[in-house]
Amino acid sequence: MPASRLTAVPRVAAGADEEGREQEAELIDEIVEAIFSNLNNNCYRDELKSPFICNRNYTSVKSLLRFKSEKVFVIGIWGMPGIGKTTIATTLFHECSSEYEGHCFLAFSKNLEEKGINHICAKLLSQLLNQDLRIDNIRVIHSSIIRKIKHRKVFVVLDDVTNSQIAADLIQFFRSCLSSGSKIILTTRDRNVLTSGGVEEIHEVKEMNFEDSLKLFSHNAFRDSHPKEDYYELSTRVVADYAKGIPLALKILRSFLRTKEESEWDSALSKLRKYPNADIQQVLRLSYNVLDGDKKTSF
Repeated sequence: MPASRLTAVPRVAAGADEEGREQEAELIDEIVEAIFSNLNNNCYRDELKSPFICNRNYTSVKSLLRFKSEKVFVIGIWGMPGIGKTTIATTLFHECSSEYEGHCFLAFSKNLEEKGINHICAKLLSQLLNQDLRIDNIRVIHSSIIRKIKHRKVFVVLDDVTNSQIAADLIQFFRSCLSSGSKIILTTRDRNVLTSGGVEEIHEVKEMNFEDSLKLFSHNAFRDSHPKEDYYELSTRVVADYAKGIPLALKILRSFLRTKEESEWDSALSKLRKYPNADIQQVLRLSYNVLDGDKKTSF
């Protein structure tokens, strides 16, 4: 593994003695090493794409999506990184997009947002109308384009938006030109992105409960909805003591433990127990953040 990737993960055990810091650094490197080695194995990448667990977050957002509205209806989904926002939006998009006359899933990034609102609007309209469009000014769009889009009920997902102004401009644009009954889902880790844009309905994604967490971990670890009998106690410790209902943590911890035999699980969990849970969660999030875009999708 390139050294730069490992050094990109900071040492998070502030205040610990030197030996403790070294041990924690070794643990961090071991977790990241497990993630990269597993993701570099093409056979294993498919295994990481575990079945979707239908939980309370999903059902809450789906109920909002089914709400009958005579206008363009915007739903905001927010929560910490790794909590499952994109998974919920992606699942709903695959389930519901065929019910609409046009649909678009746009994954945001720093690079995309830096290109500005006109470029983003052009990408959205190009996908919705299935033609290559250029928009020089979002406020001055050719009447022929507006006529086409006004007669289509569409479903759009804007995933991982971080810029409040871009979110507000897009929502205003959608409300002015999309057909009534169109639905927009916007996901973000920053609630202010939603409130500043005037989103009607906002859902905060909460941690998964123990039962759903154990099911997700089991699907990743054993390709079954329940742990193997010999691993049940160890699996419940992973779910209850370390992952704390965060889907990303469940998947990364399974990636970490996958390299170890059953007899080594207890030792590995004991290492994790040495450090405060908040620090371990930070390690997991940072481990995820140093992945490139393609590898992140495997989680």
